[in-house]
Amino acid sequence: MGRRRRRAARKVSQLRFRRKPACWFALIVCAVVSSGVLYVWQEVELISMGYELRRLSLQESELASSNARYRDEVAKLEAPDRLEAIARKQLGMVRPQSRQLVSVRMEYPVPPPKPDEEPPQPETRESAEGFSFMARLLD
Repeated sequence: MGRRRRRAARKVSQLRFRRKPACWFALIVCAVVSSGVLYVWQEVELISMGYELRRLSLQESELASSNARYRDEVAKLEAPDRLEAIARKQLGMVRPQSRQLVSVRMEYPVPPPKPDEEPPQPETRESAEGFSFMARLLD
């Protein structure tokens, strides 16, 4: 019985030894194939990101040029000469005469002082600034 067991154990160990190289070979093949698939996937992603980057850079340049066109258009629409021509022709406005300009002083309400504070001095402001600005525009 002892011999049979030894022979059986020897056969089993020989079978295990024969299976080990096949398992190692399968593991190596799986590792090589998976690294190849990973490399190809990485390259495909890199190429698609390159295309996306190119598309976005073209879109950025188109948006920058349209932004420049819109800024030019706004500058033309806000030109003082154009606004004055519209005011005269379409709205019938004329330049004010010197006797038509009136200076108005406005006093703003002052909140009541706190008991421990000094009362503030009233603030005044010339509201004719707007009129003089319009007069300068129309001159």
